[in-house]
Amino acid sequence: MMLLHVIVMKVLDLTLSASVLVMVVLALRRFGAGWVSPRVMRWLWLILLVKLAVPFNVPSPFSIENWTDTLFYHHPYSVNRALEAAGDGWNEAQEAWANHWGTLDSGYPSGGKADGITADKAGWLPDPAVVKLRRQSDGFQSILTGAGLIWLGGFIVTLTLGAIRSRKARRLAANAFPCEDMQVLSLFQQCKEVAGVKQNVRLMVSGTIYPVLYGLFKPRILIPYDYTTLYDVGELRHILLHELNHAKQYDIAILRLSGLMQAVYWFNPLIRLAIAKIRDDVEISCDARVLRRMNAEEQLLYGMLLIKQGELNHRFVHPDYAGAHWAAGRSQLKERILKIAGYASFKRGKLSSFISAGVLVLMCGCFLTGNSLYAEGDGSSSANPTLYVFWLAGDANPQSMAVIDSISNQMTGTAGPDEEAVLLLKEAVVQSAFRQTMDKLESLSGLKSDRPMVIQSNRIQEELGRRGLNTGRLWVTLKHDYTYIKAFTIGLGRSTMVDLTDSGLSDEIEL
Repeated sequence: MMLLHVIVMKVLDLTLSASVLVMVVLALRRFGAGWVSPRVMRWLWLILLVKLAVPFNVPSPFSIENWTDTLFYHHPYSVNRALEAAGDGWNEAQEAWANHWGTLDSGYPSGGKADGITADKAGWLPDPAVVKLRRQSDGFQSILTGAGLIWLGGFIVTLTLGAIRSRKARRLAANAFPCEDMQVLSLFQQCKEVAGVKQNVRLMVSGTIYPVLYGLFKPRILIPYDYTTLYDVGELRHILLHELNHAKQYDIAILRLSGLMQAVYWFNPLIRLAIAKIRDDVEISCDARVLRRMNAEEQLLYGMLLIKQGELNHRFVHPDYAGAHWAAGRSQLKERILKIAGYASFKRGKLSSFISAGVLVLMCGCFLTGNSLYAEGDGSSSANPTLYVFWLAGDANPQSMAVIDSISNQMTGTAGPDEEAVLLLKEAVVQSAFRQTMDKLESLSGLKSDRPMVIQSNRIQEELGRRGLNTGRLWVTLKHDYTYIKAFTIGLGRSTMVDLTDSGLSDEIEL
């Protein structure tokens, strides 16, 4: 389940950061429409999609996360505090249920298990602080597991519904046949030259009720069977220019990525709203690119064509956004027509271009970079796993909070050894990239391989001899890099406890 926990925490991390970006972009879209062109809005939405899709970023002191993360993760009512409180509530509910049915056993009888440690070993009984910490951790893990299963279920359902909705579009594309009208093909070739499209875009005739660009890797423009009765030559030219500009700008890739992000972040209403606006602005940006090559009279005819196509589409239910097309809801159609009517306002001078470029650079610098605080911790770890060997005195209790704190502080370098725990060895264990990846995947997935990790003990024996230690226990652990997900850290690795005897250590220690 650890892999699911990591995914859930990363999704939570990204959705919180992206929500701030969504609100900023929506504010610019609403109040900056007079000087932010449709092309700039399209780039702003691309920044959001990159933020949602890429699970890592470059640390920067200018990142907005340096301020927002304080609210999200370090406030008394922050996300991690809420998860911890939910875990405590889960534990209390379990205790109430167990008490009601008389199944709660709060003791640690001899020969039993206490938090996975055999209780009849001298000095191994956990103290109350460790028990409380372990219970909090178990409750937290239970909440993450439940949240992960809910998220995974929603993700699968959203993807399935999307596949069902786009099935009709796939059938229409599969049953389409090449257009053989030489006059239309000549017009199509002229439009390709005007739009500057060099891709192999095909013109097909199908049962679609509106013109549509379909296909990510093999783009095809689908037009209705009765296109000759629906559109005149001028209208067909505008339609072809519109779809070819979609192909030139790879808008289908943007729509497909936005659909995937909607499935991943299905629980966030702000992301769902942003995805809807992305689809609108992709169409508006395409309109602006087409209008750029038209005079005032042609721009008027283009707007009239949108109204006409909107009326044609109103009676039908179109398939889910399988590609960029002319189908539009009433609100989107109204917005597109208003943009066309005010198209002259998009034609700004150098000052407007400079402001737009500055906005894009500022947004990239603030939102595509990450919190430098957590990145510092992440950068302190090495690619190879690290071997830690601690000597514990004979009367040291590995399940006491004092010993656990001492070991943790020595591993992080924030404190030195004490009388009960001494760091004997800390060194990187060089592994191949393949072995590193496999070990991490095994730890994250919870599937331990039968092959043990063998550690040569000669260096450990040298340290024991140098310090004159021949009694007690050794705690040996092989830790991979910590996975930092904002306020949460996950350590991956293997550990074992070795008793020192008069005969000394064996030459190899298996983890």
